[in-house]
Amino acid sequence: MKERNNIVGFFVLLIFFGLVLWFSLNSVTGELRSRQNQYPEVHFFDVGQGDASLIELNSNVQILIDGGPDKTILEHLGREMPVDDYFIDYVILSHSHADHLNGLIYVAEKYDIGRVFMGEFVNKGSGIEYFLDLINERETTLSTVELGDFLNLSGAEIYFIWSERDRGKLKDLNDTSLVFTMTINNIDIFYTGDVSWGILETNLDELGPVDILKVSHHGSKTGTSQKLIEVLKPTVSIISVGKNRYGHPHREVLGMLYDTILFRTDVDGNLSFLATSDGLKIKR
Repeated sequence: MKERNNIVGFFVLLIFFGLVLWFSLNSVTGELRSRQNQYPEVHFFDVGQGDASLIELNSNVQILIDGGPDKTILEHLGREMPVDDYFIDYVILSHSHADHLNGLIYVAEKYDIGRVFMGEFVNKGSGIEYFLDLINERETTLSTVELGDFLNLSGAEIYFIWSERDRGKLKDLNDTSLVFTMTINNIDIFYTGDVSWGILETNLDELGPVDILKVSHHGSKTGTSQKLIEVLKPTVSIISVGKNRYGHPHREVLGMLYDTILFRTDVDGNLSFLATSDGLKIKR
């Protein structure tokens, strides 16, 4: 009997010290994450042939822009966000194609979301309808944005230079993509969705030099023009791309970007940057 009590006591102590170690590790992890977030962080995730970008602000506020084509986004969020954090403050859906939308469905199933921003036009289909039903069930606020709208999301300033409500005016659903600049600590990031270069060139007077360009449509020649690059003068260009049958990124686009610091998620994997008071820095 005494031996049995000793065994029980041993396991009780083992569980106790295990819990102490778990809480200690989580405390250290939280402290490390806090230190890492001294400056806002900008992530572009390798989600294959699709787009997904996460902004982490100093105030532990997260902005997720698109979610890629599948549940891969959950792995990336799990690595970047605190282990006990299942709340994403803001989600921006550029447009309702599956390679931008589908990952957000998995996100909405696992995380609570504060507010979702999207354009007024969405392509009807099971994916977007399920997503909208899901965020409605979870009582997530849904906001539509229009051309010229300005948002300040906890210090991230967002200006929408394109949002088309009338699908009938457009030949391609890609051109319903939200296009916007995001400014954090005087760092300008230009998000393009999959919009065509013709749309972007009609808005050149709204554009200027940027620190980061998220290259449109996975590096397709339909999304980038030499004239556009001459106006934007991006310091860093990001092509979010995976294995595909379209030839993305196209050789012509790579040639246009030769004078920028060019990254590709299919080659370089996940990409992370710090928006410091001294400028943009690559996070190693």
